[in-house]
Amino acid sequence: MPNKRVLIIDDDPNICEVVKEVLEFDNIEVLKAATPEEGLFEARYKSPDIILLDLFLPNMSGFDVYKSLKNDDRTKDIPVIIITGHTDASTVTYAQELGLKGVFYKPFNFGQLRKKIKYLTDDIDDRQSKCPHCGRELEDSWQFCPYDGLNRNSKTRK
Repeated sequence: MPNKRVLIIDDDPNICEVVKEVLEFDNIEVLKAATPEEGLFEARYKSPDIILLDLFLPNMSGFDVYKSLKNDDRTKDIPVIIITGHTDASTVTYAQELGLKGVFYKPFNFGQLRKKIKYLTDDIDDRQSKCPHCGRELEDSWQFCPYDGLNRNSKTRK
């Protein structure tokens, strides 16, 4: 029986299926939603531990979905991670301002995604405080270096 539940809200069925297959190796139940409305319903009534949210969805942006989740007592405490193909630095900045728990750019590193999910669902004592790659202090709510995978001079993806 899975011990954690992740909801992925993404209109790309291929992304949903690949994420599902990868996370099931960690004994995580994965719920899938192809529309914002379906995602909000699943979040409200299936109580996932974490939500992976695409930014570009039909009828509503991922940021609007996030705001709806945070305005609902049933879903306001669920951590949300953005998964997106939109790679400008302002996305990360805006996500941090809103309180999102991370941004992963498509195609993303599944190892890092699995670590992030483990971090958000494990005890605080298991968390690291410095980036293993560059030694920078990690922000408590994100726990990954925002510079990893980014060109440190231009803040754009490599």
